[in-house]
Amino acid sequence: MKNSKIIASMLAGAFLLTACGASDTAQTTPTEVQDTTDEATTANPGRYEGMTAKEINSVHGVNFAYGSVIFPQNINMGAAHDPELMKEYGAVVGSDLVHTGMILNFAPCVDAAQDPRWGRTYECYSDNNDLVKELSVAYTEGLLSEGVVVCPKHFFGGGYTQYGSGEYSELIERIIDRGDADMTQEEIDAQLSVYETLINTGVQVIMLSHSSLQGTKMHENIKYIDYLKKDLGFKGFILSDWDSCIMCYLPGSEGGNAVADVLSGDVPLTGTLPMPYYSSIDQIGTGECWHEAGWNAYGE
Repeated sequence: MKNSKIIASMLAGAFLLTACGASDTAQTTPTEVQDTTDEATTANPGRYEGMTAKEINSVHGVNFAYGSVIFPQNINMGAAHDPELMKEYGAVVGSDLVHTGMILNFAPCVDAAQDPRWGRTYECYSDNNDLVKELSVAYTEGLLSEGVVVCPKHFFGGGYTQYGSGEYSELIERIIDRGDADMTQEEIDAQLSVYETLINTGVQVIMLSHSSLQGTKMHENIKYIDYLKKDLGFKGFILSDWDSCIMCYLPGSEGGNAVADVLSGDVPLTGTLPMPYYSSIDQIGTGECWHEAGWNAYGE
């Protein structure tokens, strides 16, 4: 790995796999992926001993290793509505995943899409939270049976965002994606019920939503992050999604002080974990790393 020295200097606790350096990723074998992830782990065994996580999006199959099974998107699995098949499907994805050396899967997606104009409806099992709960639990049981660390997403309300409320980010003017969800208490309770059941099933990580709830970004929504930990008894990690912690500093946000606390080590590891785009705490809020400099998620 070309960047092993850089990785060794980072004291990182986790690695997000995006590509394995092969000239043709369609022909990258599970063994080659595992060699890459093992080298990253050897270069840096983690800031906390024994705590190096290797993570990837394998929502409907391991699409980065040749020979793995690619399944239909979630919207198709929802249409099939077969919990027993979902559990078998989860076990196959889990088996394929662990054979690449990856241990954490950013799945299942448990958003409940309400507006077909949202570009991520295909990632959702249904607009019905009861069906979402039934199928995501079955899929989770399959993943867990293979020893995978399971990360349901996106907590919560991403499928309820209002048309016209989308966020400007990554140099894109979004119309509905990452927007604001003006949810009723009944709708909120239905989404929370999905997460409560998944917590009881044994998920170890939960990813927050890019979206906002009634004007408050979910990455800053201490009320519901606390609800996860204190009311639902979730003891695992709460994970940020891509650049959303950074977007909390844009005009109109509430400030995102929790992000600074995490970077400075002033909060426990059950707090929100930001993407590492800051080189120091001093750069937070200065615009040096992102907005004014034309920063986007691809580092351009």
